Amino acid sequence: MTDGAPESTRGEAVRQHFLQPDPYLSGRFNIALRAEIIAEFVGERSGLSVLDIGCGDGSLSRQFLEAGSHVTHLDLSSEMLRRAKMNVSSDASERAQFVEGSFLDRSLTEQLSRKRFDLVLCVGVLAHVGDLETAAARLAELTEAGGRVIVQFSDYQQPSYWPTLAYQFLRNRVRNPYGYELRPTPARRVNNALSAQGLRVQAERRYWTPLPVVRRFVPDARLDAFQRFTLEHTLLSRFGSEVMWLMTR
Repeated sequence: MTDGAPESTRGEAVRQHFLQPDPYLSGRFNIALRAEIIAEFVGERSGLSVLDIGCGDGSLSRQFLEAGSHVTHLDLSSEMLRRAKMNVSSDASERAQFVEGSFLDRSLTEQLSRKRFDLVLCVGVLAHVGDLETAAARLAELTEAGGRVIVQFSDYQQPSYWPTLAYQFLRNRVRNPYGYELRPTPARRVNNALSAQGLRVQAERRYWTPLPVVRRFVPDARLDAFQRFTLEHTLLSRFGSEVMWLMTR
């Protein structure tokens, strides 16, 4: 499947892929770091209305539930949502909502945007959408005026990501594990799409990610340590391909 496929067709391919979440959830070495960067960006985590787009098993937004905020979990995959529900404590269950669907679905977006959110998380999502500009518009619609959006993506233009691109190209010639092409997300294009919708970058964190082939043989603790080293190293961080932005509307 190519990027030119209709959004509904691509969305169904994404849904089918994540109906079997174990391969995705097995690579969890980067979850803790992403959660910590989110906490650093947000500060006080109580009293917020949070939308977690592509929530997976809810690992990134759980910290907000535990702090007393309300969290809406949104995912295309019913299996991901089932696992997210399992990870919510009984004390927080009344503040957790679970919605199956795509944030690119206009009717669903209109329903959700009736109560716009103080904070929208969009982590690990943009590479899977077909139309970046539409995705940016939906993010803005879902965010309260003065609210915040946290996006994460891989900056394809950074040389530190080129080995991963080469690996993906060779792998896809044998078998594409997704069934669709991942969307290239160079930082300049992502910023142009988001800024056109009134979203402005307020803070940025960058780090390197290990090559996919390395992840198969190196323990998660060492992969995590590598990423943290590149995050805190002034020079290496400048050239990191993994990008997290705090944006305001």
